[in-house]
This record gives sequence, structure tokens and C-alpha cells, in this order.
Amino acid sequence: MHGGGRASEMCQVPVSILTVLTGKYFFAAGHLLSSAWAIDGLQSISLRGLGLVTELLPARLLLAYVLAAAVQGIADLDPDGGWRPLAFECKFGPEGQPPLRLLSQGGEIRLHGIVDRVDVNSLGELQVIDYKLGGSHLTPKDLIEGQRLQLPTYAMAASQALGLGDPVEGFYWKLFQAAPSSLKLSSFYYDGGPGPQAAFSLASSYMEATVSAIRREAFSPLASRDGCPDWCTAAAWCWHYQARGY
Repeated sequence: MHGGGRASEMCQVPVSILTVLTGKYFFAAGHLLSSAWAIDGLQSISLRGLGLVTELLPARLLLAYVLAAAVQGIADLDPDGGWRPLAFECKFGPEGQPPLRLLSQGGEIRLHGIVDRVDVNSLGELQVIDYKLGGSHLTPKDLIEGQRLQLPTYAMAASQALGLGDPVEGFYWKLFQAAPSSLKLSSFYYDGGPGPQAAFSLASSYMEATVSAIRREAFSPLASRDGCPDWCTAAAWCWHYQARGY
């Protein structure tokens, strides 16, 4: 049993029509129109690595291409058609929606956010997809090191806050690369165990540690693992500054 009724209350079910898409792909595309913020107001934009002959396309055409590639690419990951879109842009926390609540030794943690897309299978199990404009830091290692926690957080929110079902799969979708992340909840493994529950436990522990430090006002300086950005205003005097490339 999945939370289809709750999805209609807290998430968007798209009805927009894109002429470049038809059939089932059409239903899964409307919510991506919000990605237009990234190119809103541009007359044209340069493209690289998308397999197109020209490198200069109108912004609207680029958006249509990205939408079509995303919807088709995600569908291609599921040739048997086991997953179907359930809900999009599911808010947890704002506008009267329940937040994701995490228990910690220092008190309850309440998280707010928006889940990009939730799919469901015939068993009522969930697949959570988080769209990314960039393609970096989307690996299992990034989750293990606490660099990127959105995917397990959104999956927990879909289940615990929104009551849509049990997440068994999830991944980031790189919009401008038209490819999924190497991190997938179903195949994730850490010392604490395999699968989504291991990802949830790890993400929760990082969030608890971060919030605990904030509550204690413990803000220890820590250089980025890739080195500090050269635009940092503290570069001239910070004793922790480490230039990138060293």
C-alpha cells in the first residue's frame, strides 16, 4: 500500500504538455519545468558534451533537450517498467507539511526540504530521485565522508514525514550529463550494513553531529578536502588556508 492520496495533498502531479514528449514520458516531465530557473532570462547558452552538432542553442530548446534526456534516461534504467512516477516536488516542513524528525541526544532535529521525484512499484515500494545540475560529489564515498546527504535525507522524508511508502531505491540524476549517480541506495554499503537503512543511519549520524556542534557553538575551521577556494575572503590571514592543487 503506498501513499498515493497523501502524495496528491503534499506534492505536485504535473499536467504540463511538452511537445517533445509523449505518452508516459510526458507525465514525468512537467515537474522539471522548475529547472528553468537555471537558465531563466538567457537568450542562448553554450553546450558541451551533449552530443549536439551546434554549441549554441536557444535556452528553451536546451531546456526541452534536458527534460527529454532526463525522462528518457530514467525510463531506460527501468526497461521492465517496474517503476512509475508517484509524485514530484514533495515538500516536507514548509507550508504546514510535517517535517522530517530525527531524534538525537541533544533533542529533536526537524528538517525541511523538497523531494524532487518519488516513483512507486507494484509493491508500493519507493524510488527517490534527486535532480542535480552538477555532477560532482555524488558517489558512495561522498556519503560515507558526509559530503552529500540529500539523497538519504529525502528518502527518509518521503517515508517518515510524508508517509508515501518504504524507500528501497534512490539515486541522483545529473541533468546536464543525462546519467544517474554511482550512489544508489539499493547497493550502498557501509560498515554499519547494506542498503537504504545503512545510508539512513549514516546520514542521520552526520546530521546529529552537525546540529549538536551548532547547538554547542562549536565551529571548528576545516579546510575543504580539495583545498580552499581562492575567492575566500579569509585567505590572506586564515592559518587553516590551503590552496587547491597542493
